[in-house]
This record gives sequence, structure tokens and C-alpha cells, in this order.
Amino acid sequence: VRSQFCGPLTLEKTLIGGETDFKEAKFSDLANFNDTILEHKISFRDAIFSAGASFVHTQFHDLASFLGCSFQKSTFLNVQFHGEALFNYDRHTRSSLQKTNTASSFKAAVTFINARFNKRAIFEDVVFEKEATFTNAFFGEQISFINAQFQGTAFFNYIYCNQEFSAINASFQTVSFNHANITRRLDLTDAVFQNISFAKASLDLIKVERKQIHQKLFHEDPKIRHYLRAVDEYLIF
Repeated sequence: VRSQFCGPLTLEKTLIGGETDFKEAKFSDLANFNDTILEHKISFRDAIFSAGASFVHTQFHDLASFLGCSFQKSTFLNVQFHGEALFNYDRHTRSSLQKTNTASSFKAAVTFINARFNKRAIFEDVVFEKEATFTNAFFGEQISFINAQFQGTAFFNYIYCNQEFSAINASFQTVSFNHANITRRLDLTDAVFQNISFAKASLDLIKVERKQIHQKLFHEDPKIRHYLRAVDEYLIF
């Protein structure tokens, strides 16, 4: 273990001007980075956040690496990623570097409400064991959830995605894209889900088979059946 923090770590409203390394750090209590500005690269590679992490209004101006991190309850409310945000390497990088076990995991609920990802955001193979909320998030470049596992409800309501949103082979319980605006492609090739909703979504192109969504739309659920809304969603395809 590189560093161990037995009590709360508070770097709230801090300006960090150099590269920062928390690789293999263990945070036994809350790690608070609220309103912090990080001007250069930061790495939390293989860090363990045992009691939660808070990145409210945090600004990452360069690469932010969360490779292999383990999170309990965590919040990235209003966070700004001006550089790449890596919660895993993409498939091609992992292959070329022959890297394994680089995906983060979220053991408890996580929120990225109002988060801003100006560059690539990679969540490939990441496991979300509880609710994951990306409501109103902005994705300026590629966003990848390839092979990600969402074991709780996933909310992508009101997101804006300027390029491709890829969730190839991802698995969901309930996932909502209500009012989402994805200007290029939403790729759900081979993704599986129990329930899915696209109510009033604006999608330029969606890649999904009808058999994937047959009787899976939220408004087809017998408990809350609303066929007119379901019809509107089928027209997207």
C-alpha cells in the first residue's frame, strides 16, 4: 500500500498545481475533494475508498485516472473533467499494454449528476453494484460503457452526448434515457436489460435489435402500462 489515511482526508477548496499520485492509497474514512482544482494529472490507481468519496464541484484540468479503484458510496456531483476521465482503459489500450484488472468498481450508489466530461470518458467493464445516476451529464467526446455491469437502476435522463454513446454488451437491470440528447449513435449492440425507457429522447441513431427491447420498455410493464407512450418509443427505432 502506497499511503493509508486512517481518518478523514479533507482537501476541500484546494488548488493543486502539480501532478498528484494517490496510487494504491487506502482511505479508511471519507475522502473529501469538494471544490478542489487539480491543474495537472492525477492518479488514484488501485485506490480503495472504504468510507466514501466526495468530488462535488471538483475540477480536473488534465487526465484523471481512477483505474482499478474500489468505491463505497461516492458523489461526483457537478464535477468537471477537462481532460480524459479513465475508470478503465479502453479495449485497445488494454490489449496493447497487456493490462488486466484495471476496471473500477462501485460497491454502493454513485452520482454523476450534472457532471461534465469534456474529453473521453471510459467506464468499460466497470461494475455498478447499486444505483448509478448520470442525470443531466454532458459528454463532449466518446463515452464508453462497453461490458459495464449495472446491477442497480441506471439513470441517463437529460444527458447530452456530442459523440457516440457506446454500451456494447453492457448489462442493466432498469435503465432510463428519458429526454436524453445523443447527437450521434447510441450503441446497445448485445446489451441486455430488464427494463428500459427512451421517453422523449432525441437520438440521431440507435443500434439495438427489436428483440432486445421487446416487452422491456418501461411503459409496457403491466403494472404501469401506458401503450401510447410505448408506441412513441418504438417509433424511435
